[in-house]
Amino acid sequence: MVPGADSAIALLRERGTKILFVTNNATKSPAEYVKRLRGMGISVTEKDVFTSAMATAEYLAGKHCRGEKVYVLGGDALKEELSKVGCAILGEEKAKEADMMVSALDLGLTYNRLKAACYAIQAGAKYIVTNLDANLPMEVGYEPGSGAIAAAVTAATSTKPLLIGKPSKIMVGLALKRLGVKRDSAIMVGDRLDSDIKAAKSAGLRSVLVLTGVTRNLRGVRKELLPDVTIPSVADLPELLLERRS
Repeated sequence: MVPGADSAIALLRERGTKILFVTNNATKSPAEYVKRLRGMGISVTEKDVFTSAMATAEYLAGKHCRGEKVYVLGGDALKEELSKVGCAILGEEKAKEADMMVSALDLGLTYNRLKAACYAIQAGAKYIVTNLDANLPMEVGYEPGSGAIAAAVTAATSTKPLLIGKPSKIMVGLALKRLGVKRDSAIMVGDRLDSDIKAAKSAGLRSVLVLTGVTRNLRGVRKELLPDVTIPSVADLPELLLERRS
């Protein structure tokens, strides 16, 4: 945990601030995130977590896609969310029958699964991706992300996907609806320019960049990706918001 994140979040909640943890990671369920955050001392419930898997399922449900056949490049958490809204999850052998092919980070990816995804799209399935984060920052370096897998599918099929997660305004709109707040009273806080800050800008939200993750400085950053405010850490967020209110 970023030092001070737990006390910062607790203080914001004491002031009546609504908080939603919005993540592009579709590999974990809300329950898994709750367990992880509570283990850090952060008070949270499943209602406070919104993943790109949940956003994808919610988007499809809103498009009245119940009963649609879906081939998934992804894990159990994504399949579970899609099943909740009535999607029928297909195996590799029936991928060509899919109405939609939904792609995410797939930690069990094999060539056969990748091949089945391409067959589904070639047979007419709509191509949807939970997020296009190209890599994952780890302590030892960067690992391939959902965007790297999606790029392989796009290269093989010459088909670009519909993006649901950040920086798409689709996920931001669903997050605002879940929180019950309007755009002009919401702030997106994140550590990644190409997803968090770009999402805020695409949806017309104010943005705050924290320098404790992917983005460590703003040298050479294009003007259209610059955040409204930059702070060293999420621990500094309560003070920033208090200054703005006064």
